Amino acid sequence: SLLVGLLLVALCSSASSRVAALFVMLMLIPIYRKQMVAGLAVATVLFVMVSQNYAYQLFAIDRNTAVRAVLWRDASIAVTDTNGIGVGYGTEYIRNDFRAIPAIFERYVEESSSDRLFVGTHSTIYDVMMRVGIFGFALLLFGLWKALKGKVFGEKYRRLYLGLLGVLIVNNSFNMGLASINLTYGAGLFFAMIMAARDLSQQAAAHSARRRGAIPVKPAPAPKSLSPGGRLPR
Repeated sequence: SLLVGLLLVALCSSASSRVAALFVMLMLIPIYRKQMVAGLAVATVLFVMVSQNYAYQLFAIDRNTAVRAVLWRDASIAVTDTNGIGVGYGTEYIRNDFRAIPAIFERYVEESSSDRLFVGTHSTIYDVMMRVGIFGFALLLFGLWKALKGKVFGEKYRRLYLGLLGVLIVNNSFNMGLASINLTYGAGLFFAMIMAARDLSQQAAAHSARRRGAIPVKPAPAPKSLSPGGRLPR
């Protein structure tokens, strides 16, 4: 795992991929894993929220992040313009104004141009809030919490569960993992793997407890007797 993580950090051109790879390597540390996931979530959300005001400064550090900062700023303006309700689906409401980064402004066409390319928001956080508002985003978070919560047993399952959860947080903070058709399949696979790690750990723990006799094995229910006609009684 350490070797794979180091290779990803060295070979990836995306800053978000490097962050995800570094986080996976941190999961090799056997303590404070939950705190690491919480810290990653808080730090990532704060960065996404604050960086929209520093697109010009970010351009000298990472051009992809600088362009994302412009997209996030314009998406937040759309949320504010609708009083937090959102613009809904079926419209490319967002206005991408790249004048904050003069070095790349001339490479993008004006909004009124027929050649204009809509590049999205590059963040599930902003995309969901722009489309369905703050309340809709809160409902999404509640639904994700309900789907992914649960006790995880065992060292390997806990490491896998938290590592995948951290990668999912990074991916959806810097990409539209739940809103883009190109990324939804990958995000769905991550969700399935996270829930599988949780469920498999619970099954393994229950099986181990039964072998130790801590949990009595319930006998299978006796089949219902058939009526003389060969049918189950009603």
